[in-house]
Amino acid sequence: LAAGSFGENLTLANIEEDEICAGDIVRTGTAVVQVTGPRIPCANLARRIGRPDWVKLTIRENRTGFYMRVLEPGIVQPGDAWTLQTRFNPTGTIPAINRCFYLDFDPAFARSMLTMQGLPDWYKEQASAKLDQQNDHWTNSMKD
Repeated sequence: LAAGSFGENLTLANIEEDEICAGDIVRTGTAVVQVTGPRIPCANLARRIGRPDWVKLTIRENRTGFYMRVLEPGIVQPGDAWTLQTRFNPTGTIPAINRCFYLDFDPAFARSMLTMQGLPDWYKEQASAKLDQQNDHWTNSMKD
């Protein structure tokens, strides 16, 4: 698939999702961004690319991508470095969050998500809900 097929604004080379943690503050080009959390696999994208199995495949492979928010606007150009400035949550990698939500629920990790700096409230609410309703949470339907 071509760059932009997922609706992404940035495509990174030479970095894996397990090197990226929720809350990371990164400089790229003259911009400063913060990683907020994993991208939620989307049935709309599956339809657009003609892959009805896309959501479950993305979950199974644990490669969802991630969202960022802009802390300092700037210019980002191809080839600009991705330089980590601050890491608040060294255990909060994008795959670890996805694994807890979709693949192998870990109550201790879910509890740790509740205090992750930089992780938006929505993810914390979902972690709390999954702690309360482990067998009935909506994420359970996404892995098989």
